[in-house]
Amino acid sequence: MVAATAAGAAAAAAASLSDSPQRAAEEEEKERKSRRSYAPLAYLRSLAWVRPVLILAALYLVSLSCIVALFRQLPSLAEMAELQQGKAGGGGAPEQLALAVPHSFDELRHVRRTLELYRQNYAVHVAALMVATHVFLQSFMVPGSILINVLAGSMYPLPAATCFAATVDCCGAAINYWLSRWLLRGVVVGLFPARVHSFAAEMKKHQANLLNYNLFIRTAPIFPSWLVNLASPIVGVPFNVFIAALVAGHLPINFISVKAGHNLATMQSVSDMYSARNVLVLLLAGALALVPVLLRRLRRTDRAARHFHPAGLPAAAAAHAGQAVGEAAALELAPLGKVERVGGGKLTGLSPEEVRDVLARNLKDGEYFITGDLTPEIFDDLCVFRDPTNETKGLSRYVKALGLLFDASVSAVQLLSIQVTGPSTIEAEWRLGGYLRFPWHPRVEPFTGHTVYHLNEQGLIALQDQTWAISGGKALAETFTPTPGVRDDIRRSLHA
Repeated sequence: MVAATAAGAAAAAAASLSDSPQRAAEEEEKERKSRRSYAPLAYLRSLAWVRPVLILAALYLVSLSCIVALFRQLPSLAEMAELQQGKAGGGGAPEQLALAVPHSFDELRHVRRTLELYRQNYAVHVAALMVATHVFLQSFMVPGSILINVLAGSMYPLPAATCFAATVDCCGAAINYWLSRWLLRGVVVGLFPARVHSFAAEMKKHQANLLNYNLFIRTAPIFPSWLVNLASPIVGVPFNVFIAALVAGHLPINFISVKAGHNLATMQSVSDMYSARNVLVLLLAGALALVPVLLRRLRRTDRAARHFHPAGLPAAAAAHAGQAVGEAAALELAPLGKVERVGGGKLTGLSPEEVRDVLARNLKDGEYFITGDLTPEIFDDLCVFRDPTNETKGLSRYVKALGLLFDASVSAVQLLSIQVTGPSTIEAEWRLGGYLRFPWHPRVEPFTGHTVYHLNEQGLIALQDQTWAISGGKALAETFTPTPGVRDDIRRSLHA
Protein backbone atom coordinates (compact mmCIF):
# COMPACT_ATOMS: atom_id res chain seq x y z
CA MET A 1 0.00 0.00 0.00
CA VAL A 2 2.81 2.37 0.93
CA ALA A 3 4.64 1.44 -2.27
CA ALA A 4 1.53 2.13 -4.34
CA THR A 5 1.05 5.47 -2.62
CA ALA A 6 4.67 6.38 -3.25
CA ALA A 7 4.39 5.34 -6.90
CA GLY A 8 1.25 7.46 -7.29
CA ALA A 9 2.95 10.45 -5.73
CA ALA A 10 5.95 9.99 -8.00
CA ALA A 11 3.71 9.77 -11.07
CA ALA A 12 1.83 12.91 -10.01
CA ALA A 13 5.10 14.74 -9.48
CA ALA A 14 6.36 13.64 -12.89
CA ALA A 15 3.13 14.77 -14.54
CA SER A 16 3.37 18.09 -12.75
CA LEU A 17 6.94 18.54 -13.95
CA SER A 18 6.04 17.62 -17.53
CA ASP A 19 3.06 19.98 -17.50
CA SER A 20 4.96 22.87 -15.95
CA PRO A 21 6.50 24.12 -19.23
CA GLN A 22 3.09 24.07 -20.90
CA ARG A 23 1.50 25.84 -17.93
CA ALA A 24 4.29 28.43 -17.96
CA ALA A 25 3.76 29.02 -21.67
CA GLU A 26 0.01 29.47 -21.15
CA GLU A 27 0.59 31.94 -18.32
CA GLU A 28 3.11 33.85 -20.45
CA GLU A 29 0.58 34.06 -23.30
CA LYS A 30 -2.10 35.35 -20.91
CA GLU A 31 0.31 37.96 -19.60
CA ARG A 32 1.20 39.01 -23.15
CA LYS A 33 -2.49 39.44 -24.04
CA SER A 34 -3.03 41.42 -20.86
CA ARG A 35 -0.17 43.74 -21.76
CA ARG A 36 -1.60 44.23 -25.27
CA SER A 37 -5.03 45.14 -23.89
CA TYR A 38 -3.50 47.45 -21.29
CA ALA A 39 -1.33 49.35 -23.81
CA PRO A 40 -4.18 51.35 -25.44
CA LEU A 41 -5.58 52.32 -22.03
CA ALA A 42 -2.15 53.44 -20.88
CA TYR A 43 -1.74 55.51 -24.04
CA LEU A 44 -5.13 57.18 -23.56
CA ARG A 45 -4.28 58.03 -19.95
CA SER A 46 -0.97 59.55 -21.04
CA LEU A 47 -2.84 62.24 -23.06
CA ALA A 48 -0.10 62.04 -25.71
CA TRP A 49 -2.85 61.74 -28.32
CA VAL A 50 -4.45 65.12 -27.53
CA ARG A 51 -2.06 67.31 -29.53
CA PRO A 52 -2.13 65.31 -32.83
CA VAL A 53 -5.91 64.86 -32.62
CA LEU A 54 -6.43 68.60 -32.08
CA ILE A 55 -4.15 69.39 -35.04
CA LEU A 56 -6.07 66.90 -37.19
CA ALA A 57 -9.39 68.44 -36.14
CA ALA A 58 -8.09 71.92 -37.01
CA LEU A 59 -6.94 70.74 -40.45
CA TYR A 60 -10.33 69.11 -40.98
CA LEU A 61 -12.21 72.31 -40.14
CA VAL A 62 -9.94 74.47 -42.31
CA SER A 63 -10.37 72.10 -45.28
CA LEU A 64 -14.12 71.95 -44.79
CA SER A 65 -14.25 75.76 -44.62
CA CYS A 66 -12.42 76.00 -47.96
CA ILE A 67 -14.96 73.69 -49.60
CA VAL A 68 -17.85 75.69 -48.12
CA ALA A 69 -16.27 78.93 -49.35
CA LEU A 70 -15.86 77.44 -52.83
CA PHE A 71 -19.47 76.29 -52.76
CA ARG A 72 -20.77 79.72 -51.67
CA GLN A 73 -19.21 81.35 -54.72
CA LEU A 74 -21.72 79.55 -56.91
CA PRO A 75 -25.16 81.11 -57.48
CA SER A 76 -27.83 79.95 -55.07
CA LEU A 77 -30.17 77.09 -55.92
CA ALA A 78 -33.08 79.55 -56.17
CA GLU A 79 -31.18 81.63 -58.73
CA MET A 80 -30.31 78.52 -60.74
CA ALA A 81 -33.95 77.37 -60.64
CA GLU A 82 -35.07 80.76 -61.97
CA LEU A 83 -32.37 80.57 -64.67
CA GLN A 84 -33.56 77.13 -65.70
CA GLN A 85 -37.19 78.23 -65.75
CA GLY A 86 -36.27 81.25 -67.84
CA LYS A 87 -34.48 79.09 -70.41
CA ALA A 88 -37.51 76.77 -70.51
CA GLY A 89 -39.79 79.70 -71.39
CA GLY A 90 -41.25 80.21 -67.91
CA GLY A 91 -43.83 77.44 -68.16
CA GLY A 92 -44.42 74.78 -65.52
CA ALA A 93 -43.17 74.41 -61.99
CA PRO A 94 -39.42 74.75 -61.46
CA GLU A 95 -37.48 71.49 -60.93
CA GLN A 96 -36.33 70.81 -57.37
CA LEU A 97 -32.55 71.21 -57.14
CA ALA A 98 -30.21 69.80 -54.52
CA LEU A 99 -26.52 70.29 -53.88
CA ALA A 100 -24.90 68.40 -51.00
CA VAL A 101 -22.56 65.47 -50.44
CA PRO A 102 -24.68 62.49 -51.60
CA HIS A 103 -25.21 59.51 -49.29
CA SER A 104 -27.57 57.49 -51.49
CA PHE A 105 -28.25 57.02 -55.18
CA ASP A 106 -31.52 58.97 -54.99
CA GLU A 107 -29.63 61.94 -53.57
CA LEU A 108 -26.91 61.36 -56.16
CA ARG A 109 -29.40 61.66 -59.03
CA HIS A 110 -30.72 64.99 -57.66
CA VAL A 111 -27.17 66.27 -57.21
CA ARG A 112 -26.26 65.10 -60.70
CA ARG A 113 -29.13 67.05 -62.30
CA THR A 114 -28.23 70.12 -60.28
CA LEU A 115 -24.52 69.92 -61.05
CA GLU A 116 -25.23 69.38 -64.73
CA LEU A 117 -27.13 72.67 -64.73
CA TYR A 118 -24.26 74.37 -62.91
CA ARG A 119 -21.69 72.76 -65.25
CA GLN A 120 -23.42 74.14 -68.31
CA ASN A 121 -22.93 77.65 -66.91
CA TYR A 122 -19.89 77.37 -64.56
CA ALA A 123 -17.80 74.44 -65.88
CA VAL A 124 -14.45 75.32 -64.22
CA HIS A 125 -16.01 76.15 -60.86
CA VAL A 126 -17.94 72.85 -60.74
CA ALA A 127 -14.84 70.83 -61.68
CA ALA A 128 -12.84 72.54 -58.90
CA LEU A 129 -15.60 71.83 -56.38
CA MET A 130 -15.70 68.12 -57.31
CA VAL A 131 -11.91 67.81 -57.07
CA ALA A 132 -11.80 69.55 -53.68
CA THR A 133 -14.66 67.44 -52.29
CA HIS A 134 -13.13 64.14 -53.42
CA VAL A 135 -9.68 65.00 -52.05
CA PHE A 136 -11.24 66.11 -48.76
CA LEU A 137 -13.20 62.87 -48.35
CA GLN A 138 -10.17 60.75 -49.25
CA SER A 139 -7.73 62.68 -47.05
CA PHE A 140 -9.84 62.44 -43.89
CA MET A 141 -11.21 58.93 -44.57
CA VAL A 142 -14.81 60.13 -44.87
CA PRO A 143 -17.11 57.75 -46.83
CA GLY A 144 -18.54 59.00 -50.10
CA SER A 145 -15.59 59.41 -52.48
CA ILE A 146 -16.76 56.55 -54.70
CA LEU A 147 -20.04 58.40 -55.28
CA ILE A 148 -18.05 61.36 -56.58
CA ASN A 149 -16.49 58.99 -59.13
CA VAL A 150 -19.96 57.84 -60.19
CA LEU A 151 -21.05 61.46 -60.45
CA ALA A 152 -18.05 62.31 -62.62
CA GLY A 153 -18.79 59.35 -64.87
CA SER A 154 -22.33 60.62 -65.41
CA MET A 155 -21.21 64.16 -66.30
CA TYR A 156 -18.01 63.77 -68.33
CA PRO A 157 -16.73 61.52 -71.14
CA LEU A 158 -15.35 58.18 -69.97
CA PRO A 159 -11.61 58.92 -70.57
CA ALA A 160 -11.81 62.31 -68.84
CA ALA A 161 -13.80 60.92 -65.91
CA THR A 162 -11.33 58.02 -65.48
CA CYS A 163 -8.38 60.43 -65.42
CA PHE A 164 -10.25 62.59 -62.90
CA ALA A 165 -10.90 59.60 -60.61
CA ALA A 166 -7.29 58.38 -60.78
CA THR A 167 -5.82 61.85 -60.15
CA VAL A 168 -7.97 62.87 -57.18
CA ASP A 169 -7.69 59.38 -55.69
CA CYS A 170 -3.90 59.64 -55.84
CA CYS A 171 -3.87 63.16 -54.34
CA GLY A 172 -6.21 62.26 -51.49
CA ALA A 173 -4.34 59.06 -50.61
CA ALA A 174 -1.01 60.90 -50.70
CA ILE A 175 -2.31 63.47 -48.20
CA ASN A 176 -3.66 60.62 -46.08
CA TYR A 177 -0.22 58.93 -46.20
CA TRP A 178 1.69 62.01 -45.02
CA LEU A 179 -0.88 62.87 -42.36
CA SER A 180 -0.46 59.38 -40.97
CA ARG A 181 3.33 59.51 -41.18
CA TRP A 182 3.87 62.96 -39.68
CA LEU A 183 0.92 63.33 -37.34
CA LEU A 184 -0.88 60.08 -36.51
CA ARG A 185 1.93 57.54 -36.19
CA GLY A 186 1.99 57.67 -32.40
CA VAL A 187 -1.81 57.64 -32.13
CA VAL A 188 -2.27 54.58 -34.35
CA VAL A 189 0.59 52.63 -32.76
CA GLY A 190 -0.60 53.58 -29.29
CA LEU A 191 -4.23 52.57 -29.86
CA PHE A 192 -3.71 49.54 -32.12
CA PRO A 193 -0.30 48.05 -31.24
CA ALA A 194 -1.19 44.44 -32.07
CA ARG A 195 -2.68 45.26 -35.48
CA VAL A 196 0.24 47.49 -36.43
CA HIS A 197 2.72 44.80 -35.38
CA SER A 198 0.84 42.16 -37.39
CA PHE A 199 0.68 44.39 -40.49
CA ALA A 200 4.38 45.22 -40.18
CA ALA A 201 5.27 41.52 -39.93
CA GLU A 202 3.24 40.83 -43.08
CA MET A 203 5.05 43.59 -44.97
CA LYS A 204 8.43 42.33 -43.75
CA LYS A 205 7.57 38.83 -44.94
CA HIS A 206 6.89 40.20 -48.44
CA GLN A 207 9.83 42.62 -48.43
CA ALA A 208 11.35 41.04 -51.55
CA ASN A 209 8.06 41.52 -53.43
CA LEU A 210 6.78 44.64 -51.68
CA LEU A 211 5.39 46.36 -54.78
CA ASN A 212 3.59 43.24 -56.01
CA TYR A 213 2.11 42.54 -52.58
CA ASN A 214 0.87 46.13 -52.20
CA LEU A 215 -0.53 45.99 -55.72
CA PHE A 216 -2.39 42.80 -54.80
CA ILE A 217 -4.00 44.20 -51.64
CA ARG A 218 -4.97 47.33 -53.58
CA THR A 219 -6.54 45.39 -56.45
CA ALA A 220 -8.32 42.55 -54.68
CA PRO A 221 -11.34 43.77 -52.65
CA ILE A 222 -10.03 42.30 -49.39
CA PHE A 223 -8.67 45.19 -47.29
CA PRO A 224 -10.38 48.60 -47.02
CA SER A 225 -8.42 51.30 -48.79
CA TRP A 226 -8.41 53.68 -45.81
CA LEU A 227 -6.77 51.02 -43.64
CA VAL A 228 -3.96 50.47 -46.15
CA ASN A 229 -3.47 54.25 -46.47
CA LEU A 230 -3.24 54.67 -42.71
CA ALA A 231 -0.99 51.69 -41.97
CA SER A 232 1.43 51.88 -44.90
CA PRO A 233 3.63 54.77 -43.68
CA ILE A 234 3.63 53.39 -40.14
CA VAL A 235 5.00 49.99 -41.17
CA GLY A 236 7.61 51.48 -43.49
CA VAL A 237 6.12 51.18 -46.99
CA PRO A 238 8.09 53.69 -49.15
CA PHE A 239 6.06 56.51 -50.69
CA ASN A 240 7.02 55.59 -54.27
CA VAL A 241 5.85 51.99 -53.72
CA PHE A 242 2.68 53.29 -52.06
CA ILE A 243 1.82 55.59 -54.99
CA ALA A 244 2.71 53.08 -57.72
CA ALA A 245 0.58 50.36 -56.12
CA LEU A 246 -2.27 52.82 -55.53
CA VAL A 247 -2.42 54.13 -59.11
CA ALA A 248 -2.20 50.70 -60.74
CA GLY A 249 -4.22 48.85 -58.12
CA HIS A 250 -7.15 51.28 -58.00
CA LEU A 251 -7.43 51.60 -61.77
CA PRO A 252 -9.98 48.73 -62.10
CA ILE A 253 -12.31 49.97 -59.32
CA ASN A 254 -12.00 53.58 -60.52
CA PHE A 255 -12.95 52.52 -64.03
CA ILE A 256 -15.88 50.42 -62.74
CA SER A 257 -17.23 53.29 -60.61
CA VAL A 258 -16.88 55.79 -63.45
CA LYS A 259 -18.51 53.37 -65.87
CA ALA A 260 -21.38 53.04 -63.41
CA GLY A 261 -22.05 56.75 -63.88
CA HIS A 262 -23.24 56.03 -67.40
CA ASN A 263 -25.83 53.65 -65.94
CA LEU A 264 -26.86 55.95 -63.09
CA ALA A 265 -30.54 55.88 -64.05
CA THR A 266 -30.82 52.12 -63.45
CA MET A 267 -28.60 51.76 -60.36
CA GLN A 268 -30.09 51.63 -56.88
CA SER A 269 -27.02 51.28 -54.61
CA VAL A 270 -23.24 51.05 -54.59
CA SER A 271 -23.56 47.26 -54.32
CA ASP A 272 -24.88 47.21 -57.90
CA MET A 273 -21.35 48.02 -59.06
CA TYR A 274 -20.07 44.79 -57.50
CA SER A 275 -21.74 42.41 -59.90
CA ALA A 276 -20.26 38.95 -60.37
CA ARG A 277 -18.51 40.16 -63.51
CA ASN A 278 -16.97 43.21 -61.85
CA VAL A 279 -15.81 41.24 -58.80
CA LEU A 280 -14.26 38.65 -61.14
CA VAL A 281 -12.40 41.45 -62.93
CA LEU A 282 -11.01 42.71 -59.61
CA LEU A 283 -9.96 39.21 -58.52
CA LEU A 284 -8.25 38.55 -61.86
CA ALA A 285 -6.42 41.86 -61.57
CA GLY A 286 -5.27 40.86 -58.08
CA ALA A 287 -4.11 37.48 -59.39
CA LEU A 288 -2.13 39.19 -62.16
CA ALA A 289 -0.33 41.22 -59.50
CA LEU A 290 1.00 37.95 -58.05
CA VAL A 291 2.30 36.60 -61.38
CA PRO A 292 5.76 38.28 -61.02
CA VAL A 293 6.13 36.72 -57.56
CA LEU A 294 5.31 33.27 -58.93
CA LEU A 295 7.71 33.68 -61.86
CA ARG A 296 10.49 34.79 -59.50
CA ARG A 297 9.95 31.71 -57.33
CA LEU A 298 9.95 29.42 -60.36
CA ARG A 299 13.23 30.94 -61.58
CA ARG A 300 14.74 30.44 -58.14
CA THR A 301 13.60 26.80 -58.15
CA ASP A 302 15.06 26.26 -61.63
CA ARG A 303 18.39 27.74 -60.53
CA ALA A 304 18.43 25.45 -57.50
CA ALA A 305 17.74 22.45 -59.74
CA ARG A 306 20.52 23.39 -62.18
CA HIS A 307 23.04 23.76 -59.37
CA PHE A 308 21.93 20.61 -57.56
CA HIS A 309 24.59 17.89 -57.40
CA PRO A 310 23.40 14.27 -57.24
CA ALA A 311 25.61 13.56 -54.28
CA GLY A 312 24.13 16.56 -52.55
CA LEU A 313 27.15 16.78 -50.22
CA PRO A 314 30.47 18.65 -50.10
CA ALA A 315 33.49 16.89 -51.63
CA ALA A 316 34.90 15.86 -48.27
CA ALA A 317 31.66 14.17 -47.21
CA ALA A 318 30.96 12.72 -50.67
CA ALA A 319 34.06 10.56 -50.35
CA HIS A 320 32.21 8.65 -47.62
CA ALA A 321 28.86 8.47 -49.43
CA GLY A 322 28.97 4.70 -49.83
CA GLN A 323 29.60 4.21 -46.13
CA ALA A 324 26.80 6.67 -45.28
CA VAL A 325 24.28 4.82 -47.43
CA GLY A 326 25.20 1.58 -45.71
CA GLU A 327 24.80 3.15 -42.30
CA ALA A 328 21.43 4.64 -43.26
CA ALA A 329 20.21 1.26 -44.48
CA ALA A 330 21.22 -0.58 -41.33
CA LEU A 331 20.68 2.27 -38.86
CA GLU A 332 22.24 0.42 -35.96
CA LEU A 333 22.51 3.70 -34.10
CA ALA A 334 24.21 4.16 -30.78
CA PRO A 335 22.02 5.20 -27.82
CA LEU A 336 21.98 8.88 -27.00
CA GLY A 337 24.49 10.07 -24.48
CA LYS A 338 23.79 12.27 -21.49
CA VAL A 339 21.67 15.23 -22.56
CA GLU A 340 20.03 18.17 -20.89
CA ARG A 341 16.32 18.99 -21.25
CA VAL A 342 15.26 22.63 -21.27
CA GLY A 343 11.85 24.36 -21.25
CA GLY A 344 9.35 22.63 -23.52
CA GLY A 345 11.21 19.31 -23.29
CA LYS A 346 14.00 20.34 -25.68
CA LEU A 347 17.22 18.32 -25.83
CA THR A 348 20.41 20.34 -25.55
CA GLY A 349 23.95 19.10 -25.24
CA LEU A 350 23.59 16.68 -28.14
CA SER A 351 26.58 16.37 -30.42
CA PRO A 352 26.01 16.84 -34.16
CA GLU A 353 26.52 13.08 -34.56
CA GLU A 354 23.72 12.36 -32.08
CA VAL A 355 21.39 14.82 -33.82
CA ARG A 356 22.27 13.12 -37.12
CA ASP A 357 21.28 9.73 -35.67
CA VAL A 358 17.90 11.05 -34.50
CA LEU A 359 17.28 12.63 -37.91
CA ALA A 360 18.18 9.35 -39.60
CA ARG A 361 15.56 7.56 -37.51
CA ASN A 362 13.01 10.28 -38.31
CA LEU A 363 13.68 9.98 -42.04
CA LYS A 364 13.95 6.19 -42.28
CA ASP A 365 11.28 5.08 -39.82
CA GLY A 366 9.08 8.15 -39.44
CA GLU A 367 9.41 9.47 -43.02
CA TYR A 368 8.69 12.86 -41.50
CA PHE A 369 8.82 14.77 -44.79
CA ILE A 370 5.41 13.25 -45.59
CA THR A 371 4.02 12.37 -42.14
CA GLY A 372 5.32 15.15 -39.90
CA ASP A 373 6.36 12.38 -37.48
CA LEU A 374 9.62 13.89 -36.24
CA THR A 375 11.37 14.31 -32.90
CA PRO A 376 10.37 17.84 -31.82
CA GLU A 377 12.89 17.86 -28.95
CA ILE A 378 15.81 18.39 -31.38
CA PHE A 379 14.17 21.30 -33.24
CA ASP A 380 13.94 24.90 -32.07
CA ASP A 381 10.27 25.95 -31.79
CA LEU A 382 11.04 28.91 -34.09
CA CYS A 383 12.92 26.78 -36.59
CA VAL A 384 12.72 27.99 -40.21
CA PHE A 385 11.84 25.35 -42.82
CA ARG A 386 12.86 26.52 -46.29
CA ASP A 387 12.47 24.91 -49.69
CA PRO A 388 12.72 26.32 -53.25
CA THR A 389 9.06 27.41 -53.29
CA ASN A 390 8.16 28.25 -49.71
CA GLU A 391 9.39 29.20 -46.25
CA THR A 392 7.62 28.25 -43.03
CA LYS A 393 8.58 29.64 -39.63
CA GLY A 394 7.66 27.61 -36.59
CA LEU A 395 7.87 23.90 -35.82
CA SER A 396 4.16 23.41 -35.10
CA ARG A 397 3.09 25.10 -38.35
CA TYR A 398 5.48 22.95 -40.37
CA VAL A 399 4.33 19.69 -38.79
CA LYS A 400 0.67 20.61 -39.28
CA ALA A 401 1.27 21.54 -42.92
CA LEU A 402 3.00 18.22 -43.63
CA GLY A 403 0.10 16.29 -42.12
CA LEU A 404 -2.31 18.04 -44.49
CA LEU A 405 -0.15 17.83 -47.62
CA PHE A 406 0.77 14.19 -48.34
CA ASP A 407 -1.30 11.02 -48.26
CA ALA A 408 1.11 8.97 -46.16
CA SER A 409 -0.54 5.65 -47.07
CA VAL A 410 0.66 5.93 -50.68
CA SER A 411 3.75 8.14 -50.25
CA ALA A 412 7.28 7.33 -49.15
CA VAL A 413 10.71 8.78 -48.35
CA GLN A 414 13.99 6.93 -48.94
CA LEU A 415 17.07 8.13 -47.05
CA LEU A 416 20.16 7.89 -49.27
CA SER A 417 22.82 9.43 -47.05
CA ILE A 418 23.23 11.66 -44.02
CA GLN A 419 26.50 13.16 -42.78
CA VAL A 420 27.86 15.71 -40.32
CA THR A 421 29.63 18.22 -42.57
CA GLY A 422 30.63 20.91 -40.10
CA PRO A 423 30.57 21.97 -36.44
CA SER A 424 26.91 22.98 -36.76
CA THR A 425 25.72 21.50 -40.06
CA ILE A 426 24.26 18.16 -41.06
CA GLU A 427 23.45 17.29 -44.68
CA ALA A 428 21.14 14.59 -45.97
CA GLU A 429 20.24 13.26 -49.39
CA TRP A 430 16.92 11.52 -49.97
CA ARG A 431 14.28 10.53 -52.51
CA LEU A 432 10.59 11.28 -52.14
CA GLY A 433 7.44 10.45 -54.06
CA GLY A 434 3.74 10.07 -53.43
CA TYR A 435 0.30 11.61 -53.74
CA LEU A 436 -1.04 14.90 -52.39
CA ARG A 437 -4.24 15.21 -50.35
CA PHE A 438 -6.10 17.17 -53.01
CA PRO A 439 -9.45 16.03 -54.44
CA TRP A 440 -7.81 15.26 -57.81
CA HIS A 441 -5.03 13.17 -56.13
CA PRO A 442 -1.99 14.64 -57.93
CA ARG A 443 1.01 12.31 -58.12
CA VAL A 444 4.46 13.56 -57.14
CA GLU A 445 6.94 11.61 -59.23
CA PRO A 446 9.94 10.38 -57.19
CA PHE A 447 12.69 13.00 -57.09
CA THR A 448 15.95 13.51 -55.23
CA GLY A 449 16.37 16.18 -52.61
CA HIS A 450 19.14 17.61 -50.45
CA THR A 451 18.63 19.07 -46.96
CA VAL A 452 21.07 21.10 -44.88
CA TYR A 453 20.31 21.29 -41.14
CA HIS A 454 21.86 24.23 -39.26
CA LEU A 455 22.23 23.90 -35.48
CA ASN A 456 22.14 26.81 -33.04
CA GLU A 457 24.33 27.31 -29.96
CA GLN A 458 22.16 24.92 -27.93
CA GLY A 459 22.52 22.17 -30.49
CA LEU A 460 18.92 22.50 -31.69
CA ILE A 461 18.01 22.65 -35.38
CA ALA A 462 17.28 26.30 -36.21
CA LEU A 463 17.13 26.06 -40.02
CA GLN A 464 16.17 23.26 -42.40
CA ASP A 465 17.14 24.29 -45.94
CA GLN A 466 16.14 22.09 -48.89
CA THR A 467 17.02 21.99 -52.58
CA TRP A 468 15.31 19.71 -55.10
CA ALA A 469 16.52 18.01 -58.28
CA ILE A 470 13.28 19.02 -59.97
CA SER A 471 12.33 22.21 -61.77
CA GLY A 472 9.70 24.56 -60.39
CA GLY A 473 7.66 24.26 -63.59
CA LYS A 474 7.49 20.48 -63.32
CA ALA A 475 6.56 20.63 -59.62
CA LEU A 476 3.76 23.10 -60.38
CA ALA A 477 2.49 20.98 -63.29
CA GLU A 478 2.39 17.85 -61.12
CA THR A 479 0.41 19.68 -58.44
CA PHE A 480 -2.44 20.42 -60.85
CA THR A 481 -2.38 17.14 -62.80
CA PRO A 482 -5.13 14.71 -61.69
CA THR A 483 -4.38 11.01 -61.29
CA PRO A 484 -6.87 8.80 -63.15
CA GLY A 485 -7.74 5.34 -61.88
CA VAL A 486 -6.16 3.48 -58.96
CA ARG A 487 -3.10 4.96 -57.31
CA ASP A 488 -0.04 2.68 -57.54
CA ASP A 489 2.48 1.77 -54.86
CA ILE A 490 5.00 4.59 -54.92
CA ARG A 491 7.54 2.58 -52.93
CA ARG A 492 8.31 0.34 -55.92
CA SER A 493 9.08 3.44 -57.99
CA LEU A 494 11.31 4.84 -55.25
CA HIS A 495 13.48 1.75 -55.04
CA ALA A 496 13.57 1.17 -58.81
